[in-house]
Amino acid sequence: MSKPSDDRPSEEIPQLKESWKKAKLDDKSDCSSNHILTFCLDDNKNVKIQLLPSHSVYDLISTLCDNVSIGESDDTANDHMWFIEYKDKKYESGEHECESPLRANDTQLKDLKLDLSSIIFFHYDYGAGFRYRIHFLGVEESEEAIETYPRLKPVPLPSGYEKYVPADISINLDTTFASLQKWIFQSTSVTLHFFQPGRKKNWGFFKDSGYAMLYLPVKPENLNDYLSYFDQGAACPRKGMEEGGDGYPHYDWHSVVIIPKSKSTSALESKYARGSEAGFCDCVNANDGNPNIDMNSVFPKLSALAGWKKDAKVPKGWMTFVKKDLKCSITVYKGNSQNHKNNAPPGTAYDGDKQHDPVDDAYLGIDGLEIKGLYDLFCVAEGLLRSR
Repeated sequence: MSKPSDDRPSEEIPQLKESWKKAKLDDKSDCSSNHILTFCLDDNKNVKIQLLPSHSVYDLISTLCDNVSIGESDDTANDHMWFIEYKDKKYESGEHECESPLRANDTQLKDLKLDLSSIIFFHYDYGAGFRYRIHFLGVEESEEAIETYPRLKPVPLPSGYEKYVPADISINLDTTFASLQKWIFQSTSVTLHFFQPGRKKNWGFFKDSGYAMLYLPVKPENLNDYLSYFDQGAACPRKGMEEGGDGYPHYDWHSVVIIPKSKSTSALESKYARGSEAGFCDCVNANDGNPNIDMNSVFPKLSALAGWKKDAKVPKGWMTFVKKDLKCSITVYKGNSQNHKNNAPPGTAYDGDKQHDPVDDAYLGIDGLEIKGLYDLFCVAEGLLRSR
């Protein structure tokens, strides 16, 4: 059975608030004008890319593919045919025969007459039918050298940021939670949403580019239980990859819902455990973590963000970690998250998808780092929260 195509309808996102001065974009805009255009995907608003008005539609799609997951794991703008639709016009990739004379390579972004009220519809890989929405976020006047573009929009480091080093140097998350470490860092592209968005019944949703998903719909008691639950979920093998299996995955996607034994109810078991198909839709009944480990004290700011501790400087919220090859970003949010209509199959990890999409702008953020392990990730995130 193949993976489902990403054709679920997506709600309009609110116009993202940007601090830059909006400049008028017209036919006279060129490289010398220092006008910088910023875009993001509907599915990954944390990652923003920037190009010049003189860059082409092809450059836009190529830069997206370099920084976010498009299509399969490492797909680029050259791996499949694609087109965009904007203001009733269609711009196609490549040099193949098509009805439209508009070519992505030959069309500059300034020719699109971009405005903030419209959506660019992006169709990738005609056979698989991947569909995305690209949002134009506005125009920035920049004094930086034009040779730096296209690029990922940099997030400035908070002035007080220092990477956190726990007092107990014996703590090693990479080996303590080895299955989760492998699940995250052996993948070329992952998006991890840690903790509860607003008041939704969602305490974590992890997804990699190969349609593997981990979802925790119940609240753990502490950070150690939290990581233990996801470690056990990450250890659940795809069908064919279990001990004695065929050695290859039988399905292109893998839904894992984690139900802690100490939190299990008949309603949760009925929704997620009954009728599940091993290796395709799994429900893991996880054990609690080691009670002798106090991870809340090791990472107190992160525990405050999750709501397990009180901290006058850290609000309750959630954290999103995005890894694309060696490029990593961490973004912290507070407040409420958006409501989305979910047309995915019920009773799967897809129940947690898109629930971490924020209503408000990021509270804190850091990007451009190479993060190689779970311990490194948590030390960077703890340091980020301590910068306020």
